[in-house]
Amino acid sequence: MPKISVILSSYNHEKYIAASIESVLSQTFSDFELLIFDDGSSDASQKIIRSFDDPRIKLFLYEKNRGPFHAIQEPLKNSRGEYIAFHHSDDIWEPNKLSAQVKFLDAHREYAACFTQVKFIDESGAPYDLPETHPYRNIFRQKNRSREEWLNYLFWHSNCFCNPSALFRNDAENFSLNPCLWQLPDYFMWVKLCARQNVYVLERELIKFRLRRAEQESVSSISLEKMVRAANETDIMAREFLFLLRDRKEFLAVFPEAQEFIRGGQIEIEFAFAQLCLRHKLPAYHRIALELLYGLLISPKKSAAIEKIYGYDSKKF
Repeated sequence: MPKISVILSSYNHEKYIAASIESVLSQTFSDFELLIFDDGSSDASQKIIRSFDDPRIKLFLYEKNRGPFHAIQEPLKNSRGEYIAFHHSDDIWEPNKLSAQVKFLDAHREYAACFTQVKFIDESGAPYDLPETHPYRNIFRQKNRSREEWLNYLFWHSNCFCNPSALFRNDAENFSLNPCLWQLPDYFMWVKLCARQNVYVLERELIKFRLRRAEQESVSSISLEKMVRAANETDIMAREFLFLLRDRKEFLAVFPEAQEFIRGGQIEIEFAFAQLCLRHKLPAYHRIALELLYGLLISPKKSAAIEKIYGYDSKKF
C-alpha cells in the first residue's frame, strides 16, 4: 500500500507533460503510486505518457474529452494511498515537495490538507516575475488562518489555494467535486473543505506553476465563452456560502464583521448576510442579497422582526 497516490491530470500539454511526470518520479520521497489520466488529448501527450516505464505508474487514457470531473473519477476511485496529491501536466514539483508535506501531515493530525507556496515559470520554464498589478502575483502567498478565517477570505477574495501544491488525507469528504463547474472547480472544493476541516500552507516554494506570457499579456486570449462561464459559476459559488446561515455561532465565527448587526443580543442572520453581500465587489453577491431581503420582507413574521431590530422595511428595500 503506497503512502501517497499522486493523480496527474493531462490534456494537450505535449510540450510540458514529460517534465511534469519526471518531477514526480524524481521526488526524494518515493513511496507513492502515480495515476496519470489524459482527458482525450489530440496532441502527442498520450504517446509521451506511454514512453515512461516505472512500476509506480498507472495509466487512465481516454479517447474523448470528458471534462475534469468525469475524467478524475476513475483514478480517484483507484487511489490506495493514505494521502492524495493532485498534479497538473504543465506544472513542476520541486524534488522535496512530497517529503516536506508528508512530514507535516504525519505530525499534525488536526489538518486535512497541506499546501505550499509557489514559484511562477513561463513557457520555457524560466522564472516569471509577474508585475505588481497581475492578479496571480500574490494570490497563493497566504498566511495561515483558522478554518473560519479561511472561509471569510474565500468569501471576500475567491480562490487562494494552489491545487497542484496540495496534499490531502485520503478521505472522500475532503474531495467535493462539482460536475457543473469548469472554471471554478477548485474554489468549490476549498469552500467545502474549509467548512469542515483545517488546512495549512507551508512557507516554502515547492511547486513551479506555469503561466504562458503570451496569454497573460493578451486580453484577447480570454474567450467570451470563458468569461460568461466564469460569471455564471461565480453566481453558483456565491450561493455555497448560504450554509453558514444555519448556525449563529458558526456564522459569527466566519464573519466577525457581522457583530455590528447584533442589536440587544439579537441578530437576524439572513439580514446580516445580505448586508455583507451588498458590500461585496461582485454583482453575483448583490443578487443573493436582494433575494434574501425580498424573502424576509414577504414573510410577515420575518418582516416584522427586521423592522423591529433594524428599522428596515419595504421602502428601504
